[in-house]
Amino acid sequence: MIPFILGALAAVGLSELSKRGKPKMADGGGVGTHLDLFENYEMMPKNLKKIVDKYSRKYESSKMDYRDTEKFLKEVEAIGYTFDYYLDNEPYGLRPVGVKLNELEGY
Repeated sequence: MIPFILGALAAVGLSELSKRGKPKMADGGGVGTHLDLFENYEMMPKNLKKIVDKYSRKYESSKMDYRDTEKFLKEVEAIGYTFDYYLDNEPYGLRPVGVKLNELEGY
């Protein structure tokens, strides 16, 4: 029902790895250079996972309304991330602030 529960995390461009083997943002940006973190949960930093997990439980229980989604958005924005959501209140496109939706793979 809620695709982001199955996978979610970092709009981190994987075009190259840092010397420590961690994902690094793709140089130059552009269309499709980042990943939707809702679809790549394993790539999320711990602080973001904690917020996503908290709200995922509310979505699963069908108790999430637009006010809750706005709170969810404010919490992720406070740590440097953002997302959009459909009219049916389903969030999508989780990414770092400053990365445009059309810069995510598949958007």
